[in-house]
Amino acid sequence: MSGQLHALIVGVSEYPNLAAHDAIDPPPPHQLGLRRLTSAAMAAYRMFQWLHEHAASLPAPLGVCELLLSPSVLEPDAAGVAQRATMENFELAANTWREAARSHRDNIALFYFAGHGLIRNTTEKAQVLLLEEFGSKPHKILSSGVEMANVVNGMASLSELDPMARMQLYFIDACRSFPDTLTAYQEQQGSTIWDIPAVDPKVPYKDDRLAPVIYTAEPGATAFGVEGTGSVFGEALLASLDGGAGRYDEASQQWTVSLASLTQALPEQLAITNRKYDTQQMVRFSDIGPDALLRTLDQAPLVEVTITVEPVVSRPLTGVSVANADDVSVIEVAAPFPEMHRDHIAAGNYRVTAQGVKKYLTAQPPATPWRLQVQADG
Repeated sequence: MSGQLHALIVGVSEYPNLAAHDAIDPPPPHQLGLRRLTSAAMAAYRMFQWLHEHAASLPAPLGVCELLLSPSVLEPDAAGVAQRATMENFELAANTWREAARSHRDNIALFYFAGHGLIRNTTEKAQVLLLEEFGSKPHKILSSGVEMANVVNGMASLSELDPMARMQLYFIDACRSFPDTLTAYQEQQGSTIWDIPAVDPKVPYKDDRLAPVIYTAEPGATAFGVEGTGSVFGEALLASLDGGAGRYDEASQQWTVSLASLTQALPEQLAITNRKYDTQQMVRFSDIGPDALLRTLDQAPLVEVTITVEPVVSRPLTGVSVANADDVSVIEVAAPFPEMHRDHIAAGNYRVTAQGVKKYLTAQPPATPWRLQVQADG
């Protein structure tokens, strides 16, 4: 048996115990200032759909794909397609996912959570993921929250012979705020899903997983959603996987997306998505290890190319022509050249001709600026 990709995907928008997203009155203290969401379930559902639509290009066949969704009324496409993201359902789905991941060391385990999240202290790894029942218990505030560290630690291999998946990917599409209310308590802890076995000091063994965690936000920062559609992070992530993080692999002579290319390109792709929605979404990478293949692309990905011409006085007489390696024109901008021209072309090498200038330039995903210095006298 060869490895498979096993996924656990969770999206929570509808928190029945919280006020509506547009409510005016402040929530009670134990709800930590949080309200219902309108986009997280769709962000998770889009990831689920993407995996199935692109299964043929993944580095391993798609196996178990657990999906839990609690959609808002503004996310009808995510309604009724999965079990709700309750604590009970999460525990059942997580156990199914873990057992599937433990079937072969060449498996890939993927975890994606979209919904409310917070950090319960200033420790980097004190992330809590809030499930549907959050807000129901004033005297046990985080009982419906899952300790992210427990999820990651519970997926560790127990020995060199343990067939647990050695490649694991964690995407946390949630806020990482530290609510003031939590400072009033001696200790606040989310729920755990698994008991973590103690390490036997007499048996030297190092956890040899590749298990990067990619957070939507830095500690204290916010995650942004697009009402009824998904999240800014989710859209940028899928755009990166679709080719925004594409790199040409000389050995295989194919365009691929790898962990290294994703970590390099995702901030750039977020800048594009932020411009689209006028947001300021960030990304934070943790425990990034060696490179690993994430998918193979069937063609060169599209690149957002931004062309500017200098000096300004040359623009009225300047046109720009861009031709590909087959000498086929892909961009034609007649004079006068605007302040900026933005277009999308396939990644690769191009001949760019302007006022008295001929250059050979490369379009590299996800976005490439071309600044042309031309003759000012026409």
